[in-house]
Amino acid sequence: MAAYLTENAVHLHLQAESEMEAIEEMLALVQENAAAHNLKDLARDLLQSEVVAPAATGSCALLFRVLSPAARELRLFFGRFERGIGYYSHSGRPIDLIFLVIAPPELSQEFAALVQNVAALLANQSIRSQLRAANDVRAVTKILARRFSA
Repeated sequence: MAAYLTENAVHLHLQAESEMEAIEEMLALVQENAAAHNLKDLARDLLQSEVVAPAATGSCALLFRVLSPAARELRLFFGRFERGIGYYSHSGRPIDLIFLVIAPPELSQEFAALVQNVAALLANQSIRSQLRAANDVRAVTKILARRFSA
């Protein structure tokens, strides 16, 4: 788990009001973590992948994912919105949780496994509730660490 997600890869007060702004905020986390060789290339690859395979939408959550040569390693980023972004999930509620998974192409199998694990997490109402209720970054990373080590 520690290899995929660190406390500085979590942002609990996102302010985005659109999908594009959400992507920008998550890419800012990537930049802060030096997880990409070239942020512009990663952003381009992410936007291209979103055209081909749009974000997986869970109940009030999004999962963006991208395989890109610009990614330094397999990494997971998590963000929580203050009030949800300006479009709605399948349940009709605003999206308030977001994940971003990035990896270089040579880690495609590990990437696919992590994406599948995050998608399963998004389907779990209890875990989504715990992520919403977490008071700080450490609590979020503990919740996710339990899920990924299970």
